[in-house]
Amino acid sequence: MTGKARKASFLCAVVLFGVLPTHGQGGERLFDPRTLRPSEEIVTPHIAWAKPAEEGVLRVLFVITQPRMREVVELSQRMDLDYSVFAVPRSGRSFNMPPLTETSFREDLEAKLAAMPQVIVVAVEKWTDLSLFQRYRVLKTVKGGVPLVTLEKGSDTYLTQAARHTVPVTLRALLPIGGLPAYSEYPAYDDFVRGTAEASTFGASTIHRLRSFEAAPPQILTPGRLDDSLDPAFGEYDRYLLHVIQILRHVAGVSPSCRLLPAGSATLSRDEPMSLTVALQAQSPLEEAVVELTLRTPRNVVIHQKATPRRLRGGRSEVSFRLPSVAAGTYFADIRLLVAGKVADAGSRHIVVTSPFGIASLEVSNELGVADAVTGRVLLEGAVPAGAHLRISQVDTYGRRTARIDVPVAKAADVRFQLPAGEPLTIVQRLSCELVVDGQAVDVTRAAFSLHDLHPDPDAFRYVLWGLSHVSSRSYLAVPAYETFREYGFDTNYASHISAKCPAIPLANMRDIPYATRLHPNAAKRTKDTPPNTRVPCLTSPEYRRELAALLTTRAKTVRPFSVNEFSMGDECHFRFGEFGDICHSPTCVAAFHEFLKREYATIERLNTRYGAAYRRFADVLPVTMAEARKDPALRCLWIDFRRRMDRNWVDIQRFCRTTLRAVVPGARTGYEGTDYDTHASLDAFDLYRVNQSFDLNNTYDGAFSPYAVVDFAQPGALLGCGWIGGYSDYKKYGHWPSQAYNWYINWRHLFRGANSVWVWYAALADGGLGHGSVCAPDFSLFQCFAPNAVETREMKRGLARLFIAAEREHGGTAVLYSIESLHVTTFEGEQGNFANGLRSIVPLLEDTRQPFRIVAPTQIEEGILVKGRFQRLILPFALALSDAAAGRIREFVGQGGTLIADVRPALCDEHGAYREKGALDGVFGVSHTCKPVKLQKRVVEGAPFAEGVPATPVDDTLEMAGGQALAKAGNAPALVTNRFGKGTAVLMNFSLCGYNRKQGVLSIEVETYPEEASAWLAAFACVEAQAGMVPSVTFDPELPHLRAYRHRLGDCRLVGVLQHPLRARAQAAQLQGVPKEELGAFIPPPRDVRVGFGAKAHVYDSREGRYLGLVDVAQTELKPGRAKVFALLPYRVTSVALRCPQRVVAGQALEVATEVVAEGTKAGQHVLHLDVWGPNGQELTHYAQNADATAGRAALRIPVALSDPLGAWRVRMRDAATGVSAEATVHVTEARR
Repeated sequence: MTGKARKASFLCAVVLFGVLPTHGQGGERLFDPRTLRPSEEIVTPHIAWAKPAEEGVLRVLFVITQPRMREVVELSQRMDLDYSVFAVPRSGRSFNMPPLTETSFREDLEAKLAAMPQVIVVAVEKWTDLSLFQRYRVLKTVKGGVPLVTLEKGSDTYLTQAARHTVPVTLRALLPIGGLPAYSEYPAYDDFVRGTAEASTFGASTIHRLRSFEAAPPQILTPGRLDDSLDPAFGEYDRYLLHVIQILRHVAGVSPSCRLLPAGSATLSRDEPMSLTVALQAQSPLEEAVVELTLRTPRNVVIHQKATPRRLRGGRSEVSFRLPSVAAGTYFADIRLLVAGKVADAGSRHIVVTSPFGIASLEVSNELGVADAVTGRVLLEGAVPAGAHLRISQVDTYGRRTARIDVPVAKAADVRFQLPAGEPLTIVQRLSCELVVDGQAVDVTRAAFSLHDLHPDPDAFRYVLWGLSHVSSRSYLAVPAYETFREYGFDTNYASHISAKCPAIPLANMRDIPYATRLHPNAAKRTKDTPPNTRVPCLTSPEYRRELAALLTTRAKTVRPFSVNEFSMGDECHFRFGEFGDICHSPTCVAAFHEFLKREYATIERLNTRYGAAYRRFADVLPVTMAEARKDPALRCLWIDFRRRMDRNWVDIQRFCRTTLRAVVPGARTGYEGTDYDTHASLDAFDLYRVNQSFDLNNTYDGAFSPYAVVDFAQPGALLGCGWIGGYSDYKKYGHWPSQAYNWYINWRHLFRGANSVWVWYAALADGGLGHGSVCAPDFSLFQCFAPNAVETREMKRGLARLFIAAEREHGGTAVLYSIESLHVTTFEGEQGNFANGLRSIVPLLEDTRQPFRIVAPTQIEEGILVKGRFQRLILPFALALSDAAAGRIREFVGQGGTLIADVRPALCDEHGAYREKGALDGVFGVSHTCKPVKLQKRVVEGAPFAEGVPATPVDDTLEMAGGQALAKAGNAPALVTNRFGKGTAVLMNFSLCGYNRKQGVLSIEVETYPEEASAWLAAFACVEAQAGMVPSVTFDPELPHLRAYRHRLGDCRLVGVLQHPLRARAQAAQLQGVPKEELGAFIPPPRDVRVGFGAKAHVYDSREGRYLGLVDVAQTELKPGRAKVFALLPYRVTSVALRCPQRVVAGQALEVATEVVAEGTKAGQHVLHLDVWGPNGQELTHYAQNADATAGRAALRIPVALSDPLGAWRVRMRDAATGVSAEATVHVTEARR
């Protein structure tokens, strides 16, 4: 079943019916109106049972639990319905929708009740979810004459009292109860009515209570699925809704001119002529009646249709339909009775077709992989005639028939078969087995299986959704819901505990990243007997690791059959959290610490020398808390070494999880998300370098520094995100330009920084209004604020994202050091805030001066990355602690011609936190530091070259000159020192950069905010860069503050991404235009014309627009606020894309496509190409779209055309992602020979 999103703009606004305002002061919408009233933007497959209805539209008021509102839309697709909705929050929850108040909701309900609907439907999880006033007003309206349909489950005393006068249920309708699992227990229609409904009189009207079924969210008026099949019978849902339609029309008093009468299941033998009789009851003679029969399978495949015009006499009559000789099995005979072209009544009858011989069972091999032939067996029963054969077809969940074989039966009752391995596109595959005799299918059965190794392309750009919440896998709407999100562009679901029985996610052709566990302290398990400073659970505890291994193994085995090979260890994982303190002093952690000390020091004598102690054994060394160590400076190195070991504890548990999961799923990508953000706390054990070496999946929160560290420290092939986005309050506002502009902007920010995935929190069918919440409405449509994000993502997936993933982010010769040891030392000395703010400032300073860079770790420096990576400059932000080995490498680097830039007090301590007698890099800088703890003082930096000075910032007053050149002062201390060392240059800023950005609101619309002195900071840092010989390779005219350029390279192709935060653009435009502060909220900034300088001439393309800008070094462009620009700079002009494919291809064979990028006067280098395919009817076949890496401009692709694909002229288009140059070809798909 495929959910089709209506081809309408995602940005369409939906009018909220009723009296609820959706605007605040100044006209700003505060919440999306679809939060409270569903739209019909998303259309799912359905049967129009009562459309158009003879009686016209039925006016119904639904008082319904908010996340269940989708079922109102499902009903409206199937009947003529004029509905209003009063949404009720989930049990125990409330709405936060200012300016709406309790009075607003009260008035809204009053108005909707006063409109006197024909029926009121109260569909809530519990009647007590309604306030006393709401219950009173609904029941008062019912008593006054409006009938009520509600659920018996969750009734309260008021409803029970109102419904005490029971009467017989008089509904008589044609319903296929024998074919509906939730109703099949009832032997006859009358038993079904008595078992599923109860009617009562109340005042001038009636109450109809539904009972005896379990709804599965978001359903509420209909039963959920009862089976565990990978091949669900979605047609059952249409018949459950038919029952609701019949109830609503009956309760409303609709009296059709002619009605269908109940009938039980019909059993027909295909050995005899088959016919079906339909009983009718007409109120009076009818001249223009049409009885329409459609025979459908339980999956709504139409087998036969017949419309019979009849003149009907008044009273009871019958109409007989001759049925074709269909295969044995179960069917629904759906009947619509039309009078004058409109539906008077609709019903369905369960049909069972039998045969004296047929298929007893179809079995498929387990544990099938992509390269495996599909093998199985068919057991037959009865006397199968000679000459019979089995026709076995393989069909995927796109509905493509990919294989078919005919297998002779002979006299065997046990038939083995084998289908060849193909090129599967979907995880779930289905087999249809027909027993064919004399050219006719006598019996048919189906089976489904999943592939365990159809893993996602590791180089693909991924769009990951945390969701869907309030959607049960047992719901008939689960697969349509996920299919809708797949059509938005989402390819991966996250955080499910996927069910092996009802896997809606792979059925909807999405991937799944299960939330395998959560590595987080558990405060609830702490007892009075838990030793202090002990983590619960302890990560080194053998018992905990056994439990964790068992859990991970079980979960991996559960999901492995569905090609799951990516696992998260949880959201917001923590080594330490809350009150846990200076952990972990458990016996096993202390033992691990002792082993660490042995590796670090080798002998107890060397340890004693460092610690100034007299331990006899490593086992005598016991950890201390920071408070204890601060009281006794001799314990300083002991405390820091213990923190370093705890960093490794966190790393070790990540490796343990990966090893455990890979034992079940070889090569699995594992990691966590929402964890490595810009807090930088010593006790949290986040060594960004080592932990990112221990796994290959990570999505951090957005921030200044940590997303870059995650990208730069990641393992090759890791799945990486640079921050959660989605339903966060700052940008989740309706009619709010910043919210929409942010969603144009943010995915490109992540891509340009090096992410290969975007992670969206979250899709929930319940949303409280303001505050963190969903990106979608209960009707499955995207909220207006978020919809642009999906539009941007779909464009990115058409080659541009793959282009950036294939490319390497340029570092421009600049490395920035991240030192976890310096974090521990600064924490001990009370300077952790300056350390963290320094990291949060250095990255935006580099970005805002358009200097590319790469973050490196001390271990990498020790291993020679400065030379191997061809770096020219190294920046040390508050690098107070460095090992002798790292310091030695840095001295060599500068001596051989490199440039070293550092801020306050670099390399005064070793990696253990012990102060050296002399700073390890003092000679490089030509200075002399005080090698003991020093309290930094806030000073203003003045003097050349800082024309504007440097705002007050922490400074080391004790610094003295020792050969370097002082260029500015902070108080009496030198503030900027330059020095020649060997062939290189050293620049020391004796001040912290921490004042440029201190923001760490990771869920804010701006994660970086700037002080009033931002321009002075920026000018000061530009002066430092000038001293170091750093010149931006991309320039802008005019210069726009915070307009950033991101450089990537793929072979000979340079990529330049240009991006400015929309709020920065708005602030600048408002300042230029003199927009008053009170009008800023409604101000939408205009585009700006900018000249972009690239530093050298190249063939320049605007990649998003597919426009050639010429052989230039400067390009004129229009920058729209929040909209990314992508420029491709090539050493040649691309003249065309050659596309070679056959003119014809037979259905069932692969279409081979060869393509080449043609360059003017030379051969093309590496490119990325995107393939799109359209069928004969012009419909895009998105499952065949693909990206390809074109080495030397060439690529070969395969389109595995299915046997069932539409015949005729297909259109194939190949587009070069960098230049937009494209080519098209027409291929005729012809029928396969049998």
